[in-house]
Amino acid sequence: MFIYIREEKIDVRHIDGTVLISYPIESLVEKFNQKMSKLLIVYYDQEERDGIKYFHYNKAILLKGGTTKEILKENIKKGIITIDLRLNPKINEKTKKISSRNHGTAFRVKEKNLEKLYKTKEYINI
Repeated sequence: MFIYIREEKIDVRHIDGTVLISYPIESLVEKFNQKMSKLLIVYYDQEERDGIKYFHYNKAILLKGGTTKEILKENIKKGIITIDLRLNPKINEKTKKISSRNHGTAFRVKEKNLEKLYKTKEYINI
């Protein structure tokens, strides 16, 4: 399987080019902005003394402004956003037939790359 990016859609395709599933980019942008229009990332150091954990907050970054079609497409092209089709094979013990169980699709981003998904970022002194 591979990802093919069109003007208005992201396709997951079989190696022969057959479209297996297609995601309208505008819908992805809309969902992202509904769920995560702003995100605050706080960085800290942790220390334990006499069995008590202490935290020292170093910096914070407020990511805001949501994302755009261009940002999503570029980050999918670069492999920063990956698409995880969470299908698991399931064997029926009686019939021994194999089927798949769909756990939905996940769009994944490593924490270190979250900043790349937003229009603006604001560094906050702590």
